Amino acid sequence: MTDASSISYRSPLGSLRQQAPRRSGAFIKVKRVATNLSTRHLRQIDTYAVNEGAECIILTNGSLWQVYHVSVGLPVAINLALEVDLLR
Repeated sequence: MTDASSISYRSPLGSLRQQAPRRSGAFIKVKRVATNLSTRHLRQIDTYAVNEGAECIILTNGSLWQVYHVSVGLPVAINLALEVDLLR
């Protein structure tokens, strides 16, 4: 059985399954409006995003929206790409 993320090969010598790298769109973390966003909140989600191959992380409290870009490599870099405060 194959899906969009893997390819299987069959030959008289055996079979081989090649897994394509997983890349998901984004991970989002939503906090309460009264919560001031901090790096602690970003750390709560960055490991999940990196392990799943997410390209970006969105952190919000409903008023403040922060979008971070996840750069693949060693070490993994997570950089603030956009910050918007909807109430200011």
